[in-house]
Amino acid sequence: MGSEWREVRLGELADEITVGHVGPMPTYVDDGIPFLRSQNVDRLRINDSDLKTIDSVSHDRLRKSTLHPGDVVIVRTGRPGACAVIPPSLPVANCSDLVIVRCGRALDPWFLAYYINSAAVHGVSSQVVGAVQQHFNIGSARSLAIRLPDLATQRDVVEILRALDDKIELNRRMSQTLESMAHALFKSWFVDFDPVRGKSLGRGPGLSASLADMFPSELRDSEVGPVPAGWSISTIDEELTAVLGGTPARAEPRNWVGGTIPWINSGKVNEFRIVEPSEFITEAGLAASSTKMLPAGTTVVAITGATLGQVSRLEIDACANQSIVGVLASDKIPDDFVYPWIKHNIDSLVARQTGAAQQHVNRNDVGTLGLLIPTQNVLAAYVRHVGPIFDRVGATCLESIALTETRDARLVQLMQPGG
Repeated sequence: MGSEWREVRLGELADEITVGHVGPMPTYVDDGIPFLRSQNVDRLRINDSDLKTIDSVSHDRLRKSTLHPGDVVIVRTGRPGACAVIPPSLPVANCSDLVIVRCGRALDPWFLAYYINSAAVHGVSSQVVGAVQQHFNIGSARSLAIRLPDLATQRDVVEILRALDDKIELNRRMSQTLESMAHALFKSWFVDFDPVRGKSLGRGPGLSASLADMFPSELRDSEVGPVPAGWSISTIDEELTAVLGGTPARAEPRNWVGGTIPWINSGKVNEFRIVEPSEFITEAGLAASSTKMLPAGTTVVAITGATLGQVSRLEIDACANQSIVGVLASDKIPDDFVYPWIKHNIDSLVARQTGAAQQHVNRNDVGTLGLLIPTQNVLAAYVRHVGPIFDRVGATCLESIALTETRDARLVQLMQPGG
């Protein structure tokens, strides 16, 4: 890609640079026109979780912030490099508090999005870094300096990077689908007790004969409500191991400098799967603090602050901080059961929260959480069904990390003149 690169200002290239609605939010409706906020703009992707919609009257009133496919939207504050291209799946949309760039004929929208992100996250251009890491507004956008090759080279760069991003996105969607399948089976067997209820009503449970025979045909009362006959209720502490994390002293460089032991903070528990650490600590830091090594497969629960009640699963061996409790499986109760059980019961755990200034639960709250104990043959059958699913999810998430590293390395290389 030997095209000559020239430095230009974004304001010289773009057909239009404007900003989304700033002010009181319009009234949201259940079914209407998508209304993007900053939390809906991830790195190079529109995140449609908690995507609000507005009615056509509000949309017409906010005409200035109307979005169209191909527009580049950039978060204004707090999340440097968070920008995305509006996809064809959003033929009409609106937005709040986002910078909107309509690129014009000489600038590929995806090239701009990659360039802004690479500048903010990877420092590709020192002239860009400061602008996108501070409060970003229309003036910042117009004066933004971009090193730009010809349009054909821009599209060559984008083609390489989007091929990797498309694979990462495919992995994300596949993992979500597989996860939903596993949780649906778990809920049917261990929350709704569908096979047992079906047998009790004289209906076929929808399982093979050998599998159906493993389930009882009636429910019996327990301290937590009806459960299948022959199954029991215990607690996390009685059957498993719940471990509170810790943080090595920051004032001691020997706890952190040159560390190779993965360590996570509670923010990581927001992630679908934990596949890389927040930081690394040293052997000295591990020995000098209350943190403990948690093996891959451990279910982790955030117990305080903004992440209270978040649940994730480690796909790597790692330590955790004191805002996390790790729940380790046992020979009797496998991690493929522990993880969805806690996910399905997290609301009852969070209901125990205390604290006036900052809501939290503690390790003992986790330890005393009720735990259903099915018969071992049913558990074994369940693991045969969902074990490969969870293994595939973990492998796919780890593959995506490797793809992301490859993409980012290529991003830095391709965004340089002559790259």
